[in-house]
Amino acid sequence: MKSDKPSYASDKVLGKLHRECRAFKDNIARDIPQKKPHVDPNLLIPGFQQYQEEARETYEEYSNQLQALMNLYCIETEGELISGCFSKFHSRIGREKFEIAQIISRFLRKMRENFREKFFEEFDDMVDDNNITPEMQKKASAWYYVAYGFRNVSNAAENTPEDPPQTQFLSFPWLVDDVILRITRGKVFEKQESGGLVSSISESIFDEFEKERDTLLLDFQDRIHKNNFIRKAMPEVKALAMFGSSATFLFRKHSDLDLCILSSSDIENHEELEQKEQIAELKRFLPTMRKLFKRVLMVESATVPVIIGTNPAKRGGVIANVKADLTASCHGLLKSIVLSNYIKSYPVLLPILRLLVHWGDVTGIAGHGVEAGIKSTMLVFLMLMFCISKGLIENFDLMQVWKQCFQISTGQIKDLDFLQQWEGVIASLQSKVTQLKGNENTPITLRDQQIGEILLTFFQEYNAILDMEIPHTFASLLGVSKLAELLDPDHLRQLKEHMQRAFHLLALYRDAEVLLTVSASETDRVIFLSETLSYAMAGSERHNASQLSKKTGARVTIRPSLPGSAFGLVLQAIGTEFAVAAVERTLSTMATQALRNKAAIMSVCFVKEAKQMLFEGCLSDDDRVSFVPYYGNHHSTHDSLALYVPLLSNQRNDLRSIGEDYTRHEFLCFQEKFLTQAQVIERDFAQSIFGKMEFAIHFGRLYVLNIPKSFTEDSEPPSVRIFQTNLTRGYKPRPSVLSVPSNIRKYGKTRRRQNKGKSQRWNMKGKVFEIGEDGKKIAKEKASRSSFFTVVSSQEKAVDFLTQRGFSEAQSSSEFYSVEIHTDHEFCVVTDKDFNFQKIKLPKLRWCAVDIKRAWKENPEKQDDTELDGVETDVRFILQSSRELSASDIRETDYERYRDTLQPLKPHRQPQTISCPFQIKQDIWKNVSLIRHKKSRMYTLDESADFESDFKRSLCVYVSEITEYSRPKRNASEFNQVFTRYEVLVKAGLSCRWSDTESVEKLLREIWCFGFDFASHLSE
Repeated sequence: MKSDKPSYASDKVLGKLHRECRAFKDNIARDIPQKKPHVDPNLLIPGFQQYQEEARETYEEYSNQLQALMNLYCIETEGELISGCFSKFHSRIGREKFEIAQIISRFLRKMRENFREKFFEEFDDMVDDNNITPEMQKKASAWYYVAYGFRNVSNAAENTPEDPPQTQFLSFPWLVDDVILRITRGKVFEKQESGGLVSSISESIFDEFEKERDTLLLDFQDRIHKNNFIRKAMPEVKALAMFGSSATFLFRKHSDLDLCILSSSDIENHEELEQKEQIAELKRFLPTMRKLFKRVLMVESATVPVIIGTNPAKRGGVIANVKADLTASCHGLLKSIVLSNYIKSYPVLLPILRLLVHWGDVTGIAGHGVEAGIKSTMLVFLMLMFCISKGLIENFDLMQVWKQCFQISTGQIKDLDFLQQWEGVIASLQSKVTQLKGNENTPITLRDQQIGEILLTFFQEYNAILDMEIPHTFASLLGVSKLAELLDPDHLRQLKEHMQRAFHLLALYRDAEVLLTVSASETDRVIFLSETLSYAMAGSERHNASQLSKKTGARVTIRPSLPGSAFGLVLQAIGTEFAVAAVERTLSTMATQALRNKAAIMSVCFVKEAKQMLFEGCLSDDDRVSFVPYYGNHHSTHDSLALYVPLLSNQRNDLRSIGEDYTRHEFLCFQEKFLTQAQVIERDFAQSIFGKMEFAIHFGRLYVLNIPKSFTEDSEPPSVRIFQTNLTRGYKPRPSVLSVPSNIRKYGKTRRRQNKGKSQRWNMKGKVFEIGEDGKKIAKEKASRSSFFTVVSSQEKAVDFLTQRGFSEAQSSSEFYSVEIHTDHEFCVVTDKDFNFQKIKLPKLRWCAVDIKRAWKENPEKQDDTELDGVETDVRFILQSSRELSASDIRETDYERYRDTLQPLKPHRQPQTISCPFQIKQDIWKNVSLIRHKKSRMYTLDESADFESDFKRSLCVYVSEITEYSRPKRNASEFNQVFTRYEVLVKAGLSCRWSDTESVEKLLREIWCFGFDFASHLSE
């Protein structure tokens, strides 16, 4: 699969099989914490102890020889040694792996012969299958016992300081494998493999329960005590009951204490308070909760309003280190009654349900405060409905549940009654454990099905369980017909993956402890984010890390890459393996989304501090600039704004041609700006994000807008420096990225001044605004902006200039339409002349743009010179990147609906008022800003010519006739303005490296000279 293309999870059979097989492969290809080798009592013959001391001495001799062999060849494990599959050898051994394997194999055969001789030397008869005596079996049992029951192993926790860690060699008893085989033949094994699997799981479930059984009743009594303490502090409360895990015996050590205020009158009528009534009821007890708890938060917007009170451990008292949730809804209590009744009726459910809750906790899917988590109550109800579907338990009576809830609210059922009932459950389970582990070895079952089989099948049938219709009583209680409806698609998929993995682990390792250990183990993974993701997250690393943590349950940190490395971010994820995998899936989804909506990252038109305006004839930044109104051609978005042409006040006419003098102030400023931005490009430009880079020259008219009144009304016009500073404020690209390196001097750097008589304040959104001396908000003046409208007076002049300098028209002339679309971002839809879709063009990112305002030149054809609209041609030198999306790139994205934006005109179906030779798709008409019909001719120099520089060899000039349909009307396909203009675009090659200052300076001199020669010719 290509990493730079969008991907998705297939719902077809092959896709499902692929994910199923991949999940199984991942689960078996992991490091499982291995337990100590288990001694099988079936291999121990009564009386083996008489050979035990001798067997221990022989075992030590065998171990020493194997250890020496392993040390010699740097072999890590006994498995590698015996099997001949070596992972690595000692670096000083120069022999081939095959040759060493043969040497070791011969050595092991010799060892086997020697130790077998020692085993049989005290028995007179030669051994064969017919004369293996009981004494031989006793001695083989001793060999087996000392090897598998050996304590001095390489686990530091199981060794004493006197006994250095050693490797345990399990191959020792199998030197006499024929004798061991005779022992197994003499035993009767009635259990089948599946039965052994289920029994092992059942026993491990009760082993986990036994670890916490003795503390459950004590913890329950402690929770009752805390509940009574809080209830005494609220004398106006008639009934305060525990619900949730506290009431169902499914709590853990630090589980929240869930409490609900009960109203017997409402419960008697099987009614619950409305949300507003619940909020009002909780507010009555808010002051009391603030006295009891250090931190109190009331959540009114939740489905069930709740007061959350938290006390730290150091506070002391009865409710120290307690987090309590107080609610006025009895719905949670109804669920707790149902769960409690099932556990009390079927006590063997308690170990299963507690293990299930523990599993949900360690995996993170039932995490507190994590969006990736689901409520542990759902896991419990999932198991109950599975048991009902298998006929293992009966359905419940909802009316009886309401009756019991009423009895609790009126005090008919007290805490002591609950305590006695749970004592009975624990006593019942204790007797069953005794039967399981005693001489009777009676399996613990629920309706003739062992609990190990119940849990294994529950995880195996996860798809059917989540999709099955639940009983009516459960549907009334939970408010859904399927449990899957309680989860969004992401959480549902995550739960299914966890259950699938749990089934694999239980089936493979037959142990609930391994299931919990593997599920709880954390991994620390460092991920280097792609350029696309890095740019999308730049400036908001902490926010993105927080969102990923909430969504996946992992602890996520996003940091910049190391200094000197490529542009990018580094993400660190710490958590369970599935939490980290969820982070990777989320990142993959984010990357796919970024690839599908590439314009989302192109939120700015200019790189920070990339734009600069210069004036022909300017000698220093202290020269003055005047502004005259402009009424000529301009962009449609500026129709309602006051436009001006900036002109140098002290115009000079005695200077040499601007294009020939590289010591002039204008060129030095132009060169410095490009060299500064070249370092930004060298550091930040990534083609995979920004697309193709181009160096171009535009010709047209430069004008400005949003000019401060002081610039036009004051007696003294502003200086070039002040005007440039004001322009810089008008461009605010994305912070923290694409900025000028700090070690480079920046042209026209602004100085901050302290405003007298003003102060700053922040509004609710964190934005700063100024307050005057009268205390009122001072309106913030908009920063000035400049704009460049590309237009030339005559295409004949352009062609004449090119012909004189050896350019000729190429064969690749083109004609196409470009539709500018404005939605949440801007882009263009390009079609050919027959309206067939070609591509999507995303907004261009200007890395450097230097506008040169030419000296004013009078228009001899105009008698009225009040507008000062001269015939000079202004120049823009621009370094920009652009990205395009083909038809395959936009498949299944939001862009695809714009493929057929333009359609051929059908006169017989359209009204006569249409002002264009095409029709526009009705549902996207509101997003159309303007349409350009472009006929372009390309001119290049003769390839056979002997060029003096790479610049001329790569030079391309496009002379275009553009018909522009702008200012759209209400009716589709109608525009207020249609006019034709001519445009000239010069593109220069970028053969040099940006880090090569000398090559860049040479390129700048050549393009500066060519650009002004061309502009001067167009101005004539």
